[in-house]
Amino acid sequence: MTQRNKFKVFAYSFLLIIAIIGLVFIWQTNAARGRDYQRLGDLKLVQQELADYFYEFNTYRISGCNPPAAVDSCTGAGDRRINLGQIIDPLNSRGYQYRLISLSDDDFEIEFALETSVAGLAPGAHSYTKNGLKQ
Repeated sequence: MTQRNKFKVFAYSFLLIIAIIGLVFIWQTNAARGRDYQRLGDLKLVQQELADYFYEFNTYRISGCNPPAAVDSCTGAGDRRINLGQIIDPLNSRGYQYRLISLSDDDFEIEFALETSVAGLAPGAHSYTKNGLKQ
Protein backbone atom coordinates (compact mmCIF):
# COMPACT_ATOMS: atom_id res chain seq x y z
CA MET A 1 0.00 0.00 0.00
CA THR A 2 1.35 3.38 -0.94
CA GLN A 3 1.86 6.23 1.48
CA ARG A 4 -0.99 8.16 -0.15
CA ASN A 5 -3.45 5.26 0.26
CA LYS A 6 -2.46 4.83 3.92
CA PHE A 7 -3.21 8.51 4.50
CA LYS A 8 -6.65 8.18 2.84
CA VAL A 9 -7.52 5.15 5.00
CA PHE A 10 -6.41 7.03 8.12
CA ALA A 11 -8.39 10.15 7.12
CA TYR A 12 -11.57 8.18 6.40
CA SER A 13 -11.22 6.24 9.65
CA PHE A 14 -10.74 9.45 11.59
CA LEU A 15 -13.83 11.03 9.96
CA LEU A 16 -15.87 7.90 10.71
CA ILE A 17 -14.87 7.99 14.38
CA ILE A 18 -15.76 11.71 14.62
CA ALA A 19 -19.15 11.02 13.00
CA ILE A 20 -19.89 8.19 15.45
CA ILE A 21 -18.94 10.36 18.43
CA GLY A 22 -21.22 13.12 17.10
CA LEU A 23 -24.13 10.72 16.70
CA VAL A 24 -23.67 9.36 20.23
CA PHE A 25 -23.59 12.92 21.61
CA ILE A 26 -26.79 13.85 19.74
CA TRP A 27 -28.50 10.66 20.94
CA GLN A 28 -27.53 11.29 24.57
CA THR A 29 -28.68 14.92 24.41
CA ASN A 30 -32.05 13.89 22.97
CA ALA A 31 -32.43 11.14 25.60
CA ALA A 32 -31.70 13.63 28.40
CA ARG A 33 -34.14 16.15 26.92
CA GLY A 34 -36.83 13.43 26.77
CA ARG A 35 -36.24 12.59 30.44
CA ASP A 36 -36.53 16.27 31.34
CA TYR A 37 -39.87 16.58 29.57
CA GLN A 38 -41.02 13.46 31.41
CA ARG A 39 -39.98 15.13 34.68
CA LEU A 40 -42.10 18.19 33.91
CA GLY A 41 -45.04 15.92 33.09
CA ASP A 42 -44.52 13.96 36.30
CA LEU A 43 -44.59 17.18 38.31
CA LYS A 44 -47.95 18.07 36.79
CA LEU A 45 -49.22 14.64 37.91
CA VAL A 46 -47.89 15.22 41.44
CA GLN A 47 -49.48 18.66 41.51
CA GLN A 48 -52.83 17.20 40.43
CA GLU A 49 -52.66 14.37 43.00
CA LEU A 50 -51.83 16.85 45.75
CA ALA A 51 -54.63 19.18 44.61
CA ASP A 52 -57.10 16.26 44.78
CA TYR A 53 -55.76 15.36 48.23
CA PHE A 54 -56.14 18.97 49.38
CA TYR A 55 -59.69 19.13 48.03
CA GLU A 56 -60.63 16.00 49.98
CA PHE A 57 -58.77 16.65 53.26
CA ASN A 58 -58.25 20.46 53.25
CA THR A 59 -54.49 20.09 53.80
CA TYR A 60 -51.36 19.11 51.92
CA ARG A 61 -49.99 17.26 54.95
CA ILE A 62 -49.82 13.55 54.17
CA SER A 63 -50.02 11.26 57.16
CA GLY A 64 -46.86 9.15 57.44
CA CYS A 65 -44.84 11.48 55.21
CA ASN A 66 -42.11 13.44 56.94
CA PRO A 67 -40.29 15.77 54.54
CA PRO A 68 -37.72 15.79 53.21
CA ALA A 69 -38.74 12.51 51.63
CA ALA A 70 -38.90 10.91 48.21
CA VAL A 71 -42.25 11.64 46.52
CA ASP A 72 -42.92 7.95 45.82
CA SER A 73 -42.51 7.11 49.54
CA CYS A 74 -45.35 9.45 50.57
CA THR A 75 -48.50 7.43 49.99
CA GLY A 76 -50.45 8.32 53.13
CA ALA A 77 -52.02 6.02 55.68
CA GLY A 78 -55.43 4.64 56.51
CA ASP A 79 -58.26 6.43 54.75
CA ARG A 80 -55.94 9.31 53.76
CA ARG A 81 -54.12 7.61 50.86
CA ILE A 82 -52.57 9.43 47.90
CA ASN A 83 -51.44 7.96 44.58
CA LEU A 84 -47.77 9.04 44.43
CA GLY A 85 -46.12 5.62 44.69
CA GLN A 86 -45.48 5.24 40.95
CA ILE A 87 -44.09 8.73 40.31
CA ILE A 88 -40.32 8.21 40.15
CA ASP A 89 -37.63 10.22 38.36
CA PRO A 90 -36.50 8.51 35.10
CA LEU A 91 -32.89 8.27 36.35
CA ASN A 92 -33.69 8.03 40.08
CA SER A 93 -30.02 8.37 41.04
CA ARG A 94 -27.22 10.90 41.58
CA GLY A 95 -29.42 13.82 42.58
CA TYR A 96 -32.17 13.06 40.09
CA GLN A 97 -35.07 12.31 42.42
CA TYR A 98 -38.37 13.98 43.19
CA ARG A 99 -38.21 15.06 46.84
CA LEU A 100 -40.98 16.55 48.95
CA ILE A 101 -39.19 19.34 50.78
CA SER A 102 -42.18 20.66 52.69
CA LEU A 103 -45.84 19.92 53.23
CA SER A 104 -48.03 22.41 55.09
CA ASP A 105 -51.73 23.00 55.43
CA ASP A 106 -51.77 25.35 52.45
CA ASP A 107 -48.71 24.62 50.30
CA PHE A 108 -46.07 22.08 49.30
CA GLU A 109 -42.60 22.18 47.77
CA ILE A 110 -41.06 19.52 45.54
CA GLU A 111 -37.41 19.58 44.55
CA PHE A 112 -36.27 18.14 41.21
CA ALA A 113 -33.39 18.51 38.77
CA LEU A 114 -33.11 18.88 35.00
CA GLU A 115 -30.27 17.54 32.86
CA THR A 116 -30.64 20.00 29.97
CA SER A 117 -32.30 23.30 29.14
CA VAL A 118 -35.99 22.66 28.43
CA ALA A 119 -39.11 24.81 28.47
CA GLY A 120 -37.06 27.89 29.29
CA LEU A 121 -35.51 26.27 32.38
CA ALA A 122 -31.78 25.88 32.93
CA PRO A 123 -30.21 22.55 33.87
CA GLY A 124 -29.89 21.93 37.59
CA ALA A 125 -32.07 22.02 40.69
CA HIS A 126 -35.55 23.55 40.72
CA SER A 127 -38.56 23.67 43.06
CA TYR A 128 -42.24 23.21 42.35
CA THR A 129 -45.12 24.45 44.55
CA LYS A 130 -48.91 24.54 44.32
CA ASN A 131 -48.51 27.68 42.20
CA GLY A 132 -46.07 26.06 39.75
CA LEU A 133 -42.33 26.56 39.37
CA LYS A 134 -40.68 28.50 42.15
CA GLN A 135 -38.40 31.18 40.77
